[in-house]
Amino acid sequence: MTEPERRKRSATPLDLLVIVVLAAALAAGAILAGRRASRQPSREGAACPRGAPERIVRPDQIGYTEDHSIPVGERVRGLAVGENDHVFVSIGLAVLEYAPDGTEVRRIELDTAARALTVAGGILYLGCGEQVLAADPSDGSRKVLANLGGEAFVTAVAAARDILLVADAGSMRLVWLGLDGARRGETSLPRPPNRDTRANVPSTYLDVAAAADGTFWATETGAFGVAHYDAAGNRLGSFGKGSEAIEDFGGCCNPTHVALAPDGGIVTVEKKPALVKVYRSDGSFACVVAGPGSFDGTTLLADVAVDSAGRVLVLDPARQAVRVFLPTPGKDA
Repeated sequence: MTEPERRKRSATPLDLLVIVVLAAALAAGAILAGRRASRQPSREGAACPRGAPERIVRPDQIGYTEDHSIPVGERVRGLAVGENDHVFVSIGLAVLEYAPDGTEVRRIELDTAARALTVAGGILYLGCGEQVLAADPSDGSRKVLANLGGEAFVTAVAAARDILLVADAGSMRLVWLGLDGARRGETSLPRPPNRDTRANVPSTYLDVAAAADGTFWATETGAFGVAHYDAAGNRLGSFGKGSEAIEDFGGCCNPTHVALAPDGGIVTVEKKPALVKVYRSDGSFACVVAGPGSFDGTTLLADVAVDSAGRVLVLDPARQAVRVFLPTPGKDA
């Protein structure tokens, strides 16, 4: 027997064994790596499942129709509706003002990015990092109204009468201010479950909205609800529960945004998948504004607002636009 034949005959069983062992080891390693990755917290600070159950919206649950969009064409951050239903959108180092028909009115330049904004008495109140700013759109003047310091990260500002409610997701609290910036009090909130405190990155999902009666509503993202407060910071109640039913709040940490309609309706936004809904003032489900099929893929909606005509305005980062939804005539919304 020649040397090559001897090598071929003796190597074949050993090669097969080595191949089998290596293949098994690689497969086991891939499975373990996948399990470790699935346990890592999301960038929002909560361990949201990658494959969220599909949520099916029935046609009879939809009470709004999309009307038109206001194209912004830049990265959008926050949304507010002011006097005469003018629309304000924060983008980078500026705020854009639009007429209700989408015509751009002006551009208000800023020195820092505004994550949140609201309008009261013709003044823009902006959440910029740990600060709350007041800006006058008519002349572009602005000043620091309050500095919340520490780990503060302002994600929402709402105004009702002479009170500003500021959502500080960095320190998980609601801060009550006068329109002059004077501190009126604060309410500590429980931190969302599974929040990754090691990364020291605040959740960007803590939203507040003002009602016509001078009270406020705030999202309780980790508790699947929306809470009601008076102007002094007293908790008046809450509604909501977690489930994949359309009338409830699904996923792992919803709702993300809230807005108030003129008739007292409460508009909420959910993520993964994107879902915009309306609840009555007593917390009962009214209808869907727009379901997952209305949005692109895994879009994380940036904000929501309602104008005096009851139109729901949704800030869509994927399309870089404000999308406007009208109540469908005859629907109980």
